[in-house]
Amino acid sequence: MAAPFDSHIRKQLHFAAPDPVFRCDVKYGKSRGVQNAESVQNAEGVQDAEARKMQKARRVGKGAQDAEGMWRTKKAPGRSVSCCRVLESAVSKSRRLDCNLLRQTYALLWNSLRKGNICAHGSAGNGTIRTMDTLFTEMENEAKSKVAPLAVRMRPRSLDELVGQQEAVGPGSWLRSAIEQDKLSSVILFGPAGTGKTSLAHVVAETTKAAFVEVSAVGGTVSDLRREIDAAEKRLSMSGLRTILFVDEIHRFNRSQQDALLHAVEDRILVLVGATTENPFFEVNSALISRSRVVELHALSDEDLSTLIDRALADERGLGGRYALDDEARNAIVLMAGGDGRGALTTLELAAGMVEPGTPDAPALLTEDEVRAATPHRSLPYDKNKDMHYDVISAFIKSMRGSDPDAALYWLARMIDGGEDPKFIARRMFIAASEDIGNADPNALLVAAAAFKSAEVIGYPECRINLAQAAIYLALAPKSNAAEAGIDAALAEVRHGPARAVPDHLRDRHRPGSENYGDYRYPHSYPSGWVDQQYLPDGLARGSFYRPSGRGWEAYRADAAARDRMEAPPEPSPGKQGTPPAND
Repeated sequence: MAAPFDSHIRKQLHFAAPDPVFRCDVKYGKSRGVQNAESVQNAEGVQDAEARKMQKARRVGKGAQDAEGMWRTKKAPGRSVSCCRVLESAVSKSRRLDCNLLRQTYALLWNSLRKGNICAHGSAGNGTIRTMDTLFTEMENEAKSKVAPLAVRMRPRSLDELVGQQEAVGPGSWLRSAIEQDKLSSVILFGPAGTGKTSLAHVVAETTKAAFVEVSAVGGTVSDLRREIDAAEKRLSMSGLRTILFVDEIHRFNRSQQDALLHAVEDRILVLVGATTENPFFEVNSALISRSRVVELHALSDEDLSTLIDRALADERGLGGRYALDDEARNAIVLMAGGDGRGALTTLELAAGMVEPGTPDAPALLTEDEVRAATPHRSLPYDKNKDMHYDVISAFIKSMRGSDPDAALYWLARMIDGGEDPKFIARRMFIAASEDIGNADPNALLVAAAAFKSAEVIGYPECRINLAQAAIYLALAPKSNAAEAGIDAALAEVRHGPARAVPDHLRDRHRPGSENYGDYRYPHSYPSGWVDQQYLPDGLARGSFYRPSGRGWEAYRADAAARDRMEAPPEPSPGKQGTPPAND
């Protein structure tokens, strides 16, 4: 393609524009075969004053690599106008611009916009017009919407259309105020899939009066980010226009890619809106988090999902009233979605595709059979090393600790269905057997060890039964955390208390002078196998660390030990003197 603007096209555009609604100021570079701007002084029918304005505005950019330009619009205060609409309005009033010339003009301008050679800006009463509306915005969106999935077509266009997330963007929230007042600072949206992160970013694009640029972290590179940063800096310096950069799946950027954003975010050259399904405090550079605000989005409630479904059924962007749902079908969609708005709309769209559409007056009825057939297998969200992984295993352990076998089986099933490593599950039960049951039922440790062995030797699918048996046993077993609490208390004393000497009668006897250590009473020399003797160092008393729970075998042994101490004679039994082992 030759020069970005043919002189004839520029003349036609100028004739077509009812002055002063539209004017075009363009500056060109010399390289890459781009022609210098041609004179507009001889444009037919153009007033001399306007021609002088155009001539004064035109300037040649020395050493520029690409053609650069600036579209400016004038408008009545209080109305929002895009370049696309101004041009289309102007062209519609002209009969001199034929269809071929119109297509050529649009193609040239659109190509320049896509390359970043042209940016649009203007005055809109008390603010700046949103500037990333391209000349093909409406036509392009209409073409895309014909093949876009239902979830994309039904994206909210304003904050009022956003469903759910009242805590994040409800009335009075920081994010809502920042968007409405067009004072948004860098933010990272964190939440499960289908909760509205991308939708919220598009609402920002529709609401704010700034350039909006999207970059996907899946295929984006450092050079892509630098190019967008350079373009944002150029827009800011040339026209005072801010840039909002939306990075989807920002956790997929590596550290160097995230570092490339630091300077631009800190200096507000651009405003970052990142979206991630992973915990940003683990997956996003801490320096980038410190320059941004993290906003967490939660899974949608059943009521929110039902609202989304009703809106999609009635809206012309959706199914246009040509379908209806019975209660069972609606409940099935909500159930299978599991808080995922995108999943709910996708299921609705697939189910609708199985039935011939009706009319708004006589809509086709979708039943639960169509919904189940459209989505035969429901897959609940689960990951193997991220937040969901730790959330579910935490719920599993706490259910066993709480003696709820049903809950333990449910969370165990969630992990098995999600493909969790069975050895990981068994290791956690191994720990719980001592941490939460301990000596209230010493057999729990043996059961957990057997479960781990089955997971290691047998594997899925059969080991699911072994894991279930062990989980039920641990849930039903009497509970005691005396072992865990006792060792932690002892460690705290060792680490923070004074250095305490070993009592003399407990010291090793294999050294010169040990005969002066005092007498050690050998418990086996006494009838009950116990003798009252100091074992703790000075300053500590019995009961400082171990406090039996009073449940299960542990309670029985604590009572028996107390009885033995009370009944024990103070002297050793005749003929049962004995001596301590040699290694004492």
